[in-house]
Amino acid sequence: MLDTTSEANLRESEENFQAIFDIVPDGLLLTERESGKLLQANRALCRMLGRDAHEIRNLAFADIVPAEDLPRLLDELSR
Repeated sequence: MLDTTSEANLRESEENFQAIFDIVPDGLLLTERESGKLLQANRALCRMLGRDAHEIRNLAFADIVPAEDLPRLLDELSR
C-alpha cells in the first residue's frame, strides 16, 4: 500500500502526464500491448480521425492504420 506522500506524488505525475499528452499537437495514443486495443487518444488524434475519445476506445490499432502500413508499424512497435 502506498503512503500518503507516494500517493500524492503518483497523482501529480499522472496529472502531469495527462496535461502533456493532451496538449501535444501530434496525434498520440496508448494501446494495450497484447490486443492492440486503443486505451486513450489525445485531442490531436481525435481531430485527425474525426472521432471522439469514447469512439476511439472501442477500436483497435488495426482499425485506424491503413492496411498497407500495418505490418511495418506492428514490426516497429514490437521492437
